Amino acid sequence: MNRPFRPGVRRRRSMRAAVALCVAGLTALVLGPATALAATSSLSSPTSLSGDSTLASVPFTASGAGVTATGSADISVHWSQPTSLGTTFDPNLVRQGRALNPGDSYTRTPTGTVTVDYTLNNLQVKWDGIGPLSLGSPTFSITGPCDLKAGGSSYVCNLSSSQIGLIPVFYGYIGPYVNLSLVAAVTVTPQGIATLRTATFGGNPGGTASLTLGESPITDSLSIPCTVGAGDELIYGLGGLSTTPGVSVDTGLAFDVGAALPDPIVPFLEDTVSAYTETDDLGTSAGTIAMTGSGATFDLGAVQANNIPPVSNAGGPYAGNEGSPISFDGSGSSSICGFPTLQWNFSDGGVAYGESPQHSFQGPGVYSGLLTATDATGLVSTTTFSVTIANLPPVVNAGPNVGAAWGQPVALNGSAVDPGANDQSTLSYSWNFGDGSPSASGGPSVSHSYSTPGSYTATLTSCDQWGACSSAATTVTIRTRAVTASYVGATSGTFDTPGILRASLTDEFGQAVAGRSVSFSVNGSPAGSSTTGAGGTASLAYTPELGAGAYATGVSFAGDSLYNAASASGAITVVQKATSVTYTGAVSGGPNKTVTLSAVLTDATGKAIAGKSITFVLGSQTVTATTNAAGVASTTLKLAQHNGKYALTATYAPTVTDAAFYVGSAASTTFTIGK
Repeated sequence: MNRPFRPGVRRRRSMRAAVALCVAGLTALVLGPATALAATSSLSSPTSLSGDSTLASVPFTASGAGVTATGSADISVHWSQPTSLGTTFDPNLVRQGRALNPGDSYTRTPTGTVTVDYTLNNLQVKWDGIGPLSLGSPTFSITGPCDLKAGGSSYVCNLSSSQIGLIPVFYGYIGPYVNLSLVAAVTVTPQGIATLRTATFGGNPGGTASLTLGESPITDSLSIPCTVGAGDELIYGLGGLSTTPGVSVDTGLAFDVGAALPDPIVPFLEDTVSAYTETDDLGTSAGTIAMTGSGATFDLGAVQANNIPPVSNAGGPYAGNEGSPISFDGSGSSSICGFPTLQWNFSDGGVAYGESPQHSFQGPGVYSGLLTATDATGLVSTTTFSVTIANLPPVVNAGPNVGAAWGQPVALNGSAVDPGANDQSTLSYSWNFGDGSPSASGGPSVSHSYSTPGSYTATLTSCDQWGACSSAATTVTIRTRAVTASYVGATSGTFDTPGILRASLTDEFGQAVAGRSVSFSVNGSPAGSSTTGAGGTASLAYTPELGAGAYATGVSFAGDSLYNAASASGAITVVQKATSVTYTGAVSGGPNKTVTLSAVLTDATGKAIAGKSITFVLGSQTVTATTNAAGVASTTLKLAQHNGKYALTATYAPTVTDAAFYVGSAASTTFTIGK
């Protein structure tokens, strides 16, 4: 950047560098295209923005052709911008439920002014062996036009200062001089203008929105609620303005150094000779500057009443089944005041509310309805619709599976529910029991007895008044009856003496079980069988062939298709049978003569007992004999005693084995020997 020194050039100064000042802008708020307005009104209000910023200090060294200048530059920026805020709107849209969408604008009136202040700290200059000269810390201000744009591309504002003599030349001065001037290129990176929009209706807050104003008008998405009262005044406000553009200042320092010499033609007058003219770039200092300003308030007039009624759309057509919920769709309804309130009135007297209600019809047929839509301002519209409802058969339940013993009443408890409550009272009922017996009609609950065990299917059929029927079945399990057997015969008996064994059979309901074969046993051995009579009792003749003692008796019933098997036990005590000995032999005889002795052994029933030993005792003589089949025991005896009368006995004494069956017995008489 240094120019070579050219002698004889008087006070020629050159400037090669300019410094840029940069301003960064707020991001524009994109609100979409502005709404086309049928009839518009425009309001505006003047305001201004201003701000200050101190940028970083920039050190510099400028040298060339033997001249050097050093120091540092402190830089601050001051900016003011007159402007006007405006809004454009359609007065016809200042109405309940309308999207007003005003257009907001930022307009500069007139051009803004920017000032850059410099302080050159510790400025020193030296050249051609002169110096360094300390020139202190001179201050410069550069002021010029510069608009504060609201967004868009970066732009440059160029500024320059007048020349200042740091070592001035004056009349009669002989010696060196130094003149300085500054040029600046201020580069601005613009941002949008931020503001907070407010709206009040009749003094009541109506919401806020953050907006960013740009170089072109923006659209504010403002709608007027239907809840706002007709006649309420709409006050529209744009709050305090703010933006923080980026700025960078590229500064050029132009200095002219030289000497004032005596004029050779006119003594005592100086002739200034420029030794060196230089413009040096001091560098770039960048930052931001916060700009603020007052907002504006606009009266947009009184809110007008809504004049567009809602749209009622009932959807459809609708069809369904009796008793089942039908879903209705009112989503096609609309209102500029938001979704309207919906009321559904049905011709069966039902009422429902909301966008998607449900309603059930309790009988078949074609029903009508009326949908009423009401918006937030009270405007109403209606529409009609119809619903076709089909008949359905009743839903039948035959009840739970049941069971009982044959011959006992079984309670069948069914039910039927018609999908349409209107048909419930008209239902008819019929039972088929599944055993071949006639069907029963009447109510849903009946009682029926089954004659034989088995598994049966009982079916309940129900029909409505329109002839629609349905059926359901349940399983009936009929079982055999439980039986109780009892031994009711003799509990004692005598060996080889006829007796009676007896048993009884009764079922679980206390009824006699007749005509069934009952088997008897004594001491674990079969004793025979017998059939029960009408009273459920069976008897069997039985002669104990057991020795004396207590014995178990048993009765059993094998069971059949109607009755379960049963058994019981008892006890019988058997005693020995009584015996009787009758002497039938000779009762006299001569000495040394042989006589026949005999006796008959019978039991208590007079039955001969064979094979038993009879002992005859005649005086001192004893002899034995065994009974034959006729129970007669006979033997001979040679009389060996003197004449006289002697006792004669015939005795049956059971052996150890026979003692369990018989009781011993004896007979006695008098026997005569001699005359």
